Amino acid sequence: MKFATGAAKKSMTEFCGGVDVGGTKIASALFTRAGEISARKKIAIDKSGGDAVAGQVRDGIEALEEAARAAGGRLAAVGISVPGIAYSASGKVWAPNIPGWDQYPLLEKIRFFSRLRGSPLFGLAKDIALSPPAPPGTSPPVPTPRKRRAPSATGVVRATSIAASRRTSLVLGEEPKISGHVPQVNVPLVLESDRSAYVAGESWRGAAAGARDAVFLAVGTGIGAGIISGGRILHGHEDIAGAVGWFGLNPVYKPAYETMGSFEAEASGNSVARKARELLERGRASSMPGLAGGRIDAVTAEIVAEAARRNDPLALEVVAETVTYLAMGIANIVSILNPEVVVVGGGLFQAADVFLEPVRREFKRWAQPLAARKVRIELSSLGEDAGLYGCGKLAWDRLGSGGERILRSDLQNRG
Repeated sequence: MKFATGAAKKSMTEFCGGVDVGGTKIASALFTRAGEISARKKIAIDKSGGDAVAGQVRDGIEALEEAARAAGGRLAAVGISVPGIAYSASGKVWAPNIPGWDQYPLLEKIRFFSRLRGSPLFGLAKDIALSPPAPPGTSPPVPTPRKRRAPSATGVVRATSIAASRRTSLVLGEEPKISGHVPQVNVPLVLESDRSAYVAGESWRGAAAGARDAVFLAVGTGIGAGIISGGRILHGHEDIAGAVGWFGLNPVYKPAYETMGSFEAEASGNSVARKARELLERGRASSMPGLAGGRIDAVTAEIVAEAARRNDPLALEVVAETVTYLAMGIANIVSILNPEVVVVGGGLFQAADVFLEPVRREFKRWAQPLAARKVRIELSSLGEDAGLYGCGKLAWDRLGSGGERILRSDLQNRG
């Protein structure tokens, strides 16, 4: 993985890294203590999942270490976010969009692969072919999947890399270079869910900057929330806190609720598109098929929003129902948590001009009045970078406090 590097302050000796794993991409960045990005990169995720994606994460961490060194400093810690659940007691993850990541021991894999990088026992030298960087605007090649065995589980780990025989350059656009020795990587890792990383990022450098009580509501293909209360991220007993897509908002139970919950089934981006298609298939008149190239099955949430901007009656009907469910969900969040700010983001709120103001008006009908009067509903200012910034913030917190997130396995070991 190569990084495009910006001007770095020579006086800065410490950096923290962030690796934001999404369903289709992995974004990495090097952060100063002030939250400035000095190097960043985005690559396509290996669709084979499993160990191949863990290898990409490991490569990203090692590249961050090199980028920090190239800037005259050192990498002090790395935050990693995953698109699902990060289990604090074990360092395992559940990410439904990544094949093989069901109770997958990600932290152990990163440590294991880094320690054995270049070992002939696992054929790394012959399995990994270094290629020239992809042209600008294209995705770089992904590594060939390798199968590994995993050691025993642990919590926060240190990734240690034995000197590899080959290493690529960090300057974007250069050919890979060979080096005979690579300094050892030795950094603490902090693992989080994507929704927790979102709220950490927005509270650091985004729309919730400085807030000690904040919620990030992500509304895209699904719905989830990252929660900060009293300055600390809430995880819950099994690290599932924030699964607000499962809010029960409709007393009439529908089959779709079994797999995703009422809130998500009624208000996610996928659900907006599904509802519009179902109504069109029943013969309702609308401009939406025309906007989708004449195909009902090509109608998306973006098409619904565009039709609503054009005052299409059916699109406005779908939007109005969605706004009601979004307002109810946010009202529940506000009434339960009494946050200072709720930041909304995700794919659906790319059409903020259609959804945001109606939601701001509507949620007050459902929320606890005192809490509703004090809370701000803000659009994400970091956009798709919220999780990446959150990873950087969590890494800095790890250094500053000995761990923003103290793992239960650590407590047991100390007891």
